[in-house]
Amino acid sequence: MVSKTIVGFILPRVRIPHSPLMLEKKFDSIVILNGTISDDDIALMNFFDCIKIAADGAANILIKNKIFPNYIVGDLDSFDFADLPNTQIINIANQEQYDFEKCLDVLISNNLKKILIFGINGGCLDHTLNNWSIFIKYSSRLKLFCYTCGQVGTLITDDISFITEIDNTISIIPFPSATLTTKGLKWNLDNDKLEFGKSEGARNRSINKNITIKLHSGKYMLFSNYNYCRF
Repeated sequence: MVSKTIVGFILPRVRIPHSPLMLEKKFDSIVILNGTISDDDIALMNFFDCIKIAADGAANILIKNKIFPNYIVGDLDSFDFADLPNTQIINIANQEQYDFEKCLDVLISNNLKKILIFGINGGCLDHTLNNWSIFIKYSSRLKLFCYTCGQVGTLITDDISFITEIDNTISIIPFPSATLTTKGLKWNLDNDKLEFGKSEGARNRSINKNITIKLHSGKYMLFSNYNYCRF
């Protein structure tokens, strides 16, 4: 059954079986986008004890892999399945919004704040970059994390300290610029400015379990191996 609704749609309570978490973080929801979804992604999704929301065509990938999302959100122009008795389908026909935005607006209206995103990359490059723009835009209202290629990333707008493992890959990607001082990394920054298109901070390594990143100005995406994600 397909129902038309507005962004303020209230999600009904869903009883979700308890599962062990592979990450220490407890998310309110995971959102699956219609991007690249690997076998590892599919396996990891099954460990999360939270609501699963698929953005339109992403539901096709999940259902083919025997994962049935609690909700499917979008204009349904890419969704192929009709009879899903345990899935609530939320049809939002607004063509002024992308399906990713529609999912996030539904979560905001239901006070679900801590969200993990799968499938943010993949397909045409303009689509991938557009997803990242939406991720950055909504990070002022939600605590968003993305999972891709074995890494977890989130937008950082303040000083941060966290514990990790030695020799973990730590990447700092400015959006669009950030002036930083770091401690505990192989290549530390000392009031240095990273700027998109000018200077980069990807693929650094931890040489200490205690990492400190002081943000003097700007904002940036922080990425870590998901096994060692403690921020």
